[in-house]
Amino acid sequence: MNEQPLRVSICEDDAAQAQFLARQVHAFASGARVETFARAEDMLLARGEMADILLLDIQMPGMDGVELARELRARGNRAQIIFVTGFADSMQAGYDVEAVHYLLKPVKPEKLLEVLARARERLEAGARMATLRVEGEWARLRVQDVLYAEARGHYAHIFLIDGRELRVKMALGDLADALGAGFFRCQRSFLVNMRRVVRVSATHLALEGGREIPLARGMRDAAVRAFAGCN
Repeated sequence: MNEQPLRVSICEDDAAQAQFLARQVHAFASGARVETFARAEDMLLARGEMADILLLDIQMPGMDGVELARELRARGNRAQIIFVTGFADSMQAGYDVEAVHYLLKPVKPEKLLEVLARARERLEAGARMATLRVEGEWARLRVQDVLYAEARGHYAHIFLIDGRELRVKMALGDLADALGAGFFRCQRSFLVNMRRVVRVSATHLALEGGREIPLARGMRDAAVRAFAGCN
C-alpha cells in the first residue's frame, strides 16, 4: 500500500459534499487518486482502475448506495466501503457488504480521517499472505480469506470464505503464528479470524455466513477485546 497511491472513489449526488469528501481524502493521503460520481449508475459504468476505498452516500436518486455496494460486491469488488448518510436509521443498512463504518452527515473531518485510517489498515491486513504446506504442496494463502481453523488430530483444517476447506499438518498454535495478528484461539480446538466475526456472545462467536464457533468458558472478555481490536 505504501508504494502506490491510494485510490478512492466517491459516489455522492450533492456536489458540495463530494468536494468536501475529496478534500479530506487528499488531506489524509496527499497523493491519492480520487474519482467522484454523482450517480450510482455512473460508478457502475466507469471503466477506470479499481478503487481501494469507496465513499458511498446511502440516499441517492435511482440506485442508492447500499444497492450500489451490493452490486459491486456481486461483481467481485473487494474495496473498503465507507457509507455516508444523513439519517441515523440508515446506519445499519447494507451490513452484508462488510462496510468499514457509517458516517452521519454533517461529516466531521476528524472522524472521516479516523475511518479512512481504519480502512487503510484493513487494506494492508487484507494483503497479507501466508505460505503453508497444503496436502504435500506449498501454497500461498490470502490471510483474510480464512474464516476459522479447527484442530483434528495431527492436522489443522482451514475453512475459507469461499467455502473451501484446506488441511495442513501443523499444530493450531503454529498455524496462528503463520497467519499473524487478528486471529484468536477461542478454545483448544478452534482458531478464529476476528475480522470475520459479527457477534460475540457468552458461549460462541458468530461468523459471517452464519457459522457459530464455541467459546471456552471464561474467554468472553478476551474475545470481546480481540473483536474490538479488529473493528
